[in-house]
Amino acid sequence: MAILILIFLGVVQGLTEFLPLSSSGHLALLESIFRFDQTQRLSYTAFLHLGTVLALLFFFRKRIFEIFADLFISKDSLHKKESLSLILKIIIGTIPAGIVGYFAKDKIDTAFIEPIYSAVFLIITGIILFATKFFKERKNKVSYSDALLIGIAQAIALLPGISRSGVTISMALLLGLSRADGFEFSFLLSIPAVLGANILMLKGLPANLSISFFILAIAIPFIVGLFALKLLRNIVIKKQFHNFAYYCWIIGILATLIIIFR
Repeated sequence: MAILILIFLGVVQGLTEFLPLSSSGHLALLESIFRFDQTQRLSYTAFLHLGTVLALLFFFRKRIFEIFADLFISKDSLHKKESLSLILKIIIGTIPAGIVGYFAKDKIDTAFIEPIYSAVFLIITGIILFATKFFKERKNKVSYSDALLIGIAQAIALLPGISRSGVTISMALLLGLSRADGFEFSFLLSIPAVLGANILMLKGLPANLSISFFILAIAIPFIVGLFALKLLRNIVIKKQFHNFAYYCWIIGILATLIIIFR
């Protein structure tokens, strides 16, 4: 039974980490259903997130290599400047989440304990996603102010039920960025944040975890995460991003009713 639960959670993590459905919200709701103890919760969450982190790095491996190759290898001054500018924008965009995570960690952790927060914030995520239906593309390049605003959106996504990809891509579209650029910058921006969070989660985990647990907990969200990233890129470019709102509303409302009346 534990293996089946792990497989199920791996699929959920792989899909919801990248699709704008909030992996944190779904995992918090599922953890309340399965009633994991603290050690189980940390183990599942840490390794499931590691799988999706590796999927993210693999999916953008060519773009990441290109950025650093242009910066350190290329002799083209324009390419060097563009790569340095992009790295600076990612650093600027990472600062808000770092500040919020450092100063509000205890309050955010408290929100994860109460599943009602995840349910309500899923509904809010749906509202944000639906609003993207009305945004128009006006520019192709991310400015420094754009990076900061998208970074603020990423900081808000530390709350359970608020989708990181949902609010950051939505913010990019609101600012008038092209859908392809909004998708790419949203996930490039997430790399430092998710790597840092994952390192913190992996520290202090029990050392007696089985090999099968380790493999499944990483491999399943990795494979499913790659599928989710490819799917999301196509959906964003085809201007269907707002349709995820309906799912968030349905799950959020159902979860709220179950929590209230159980």
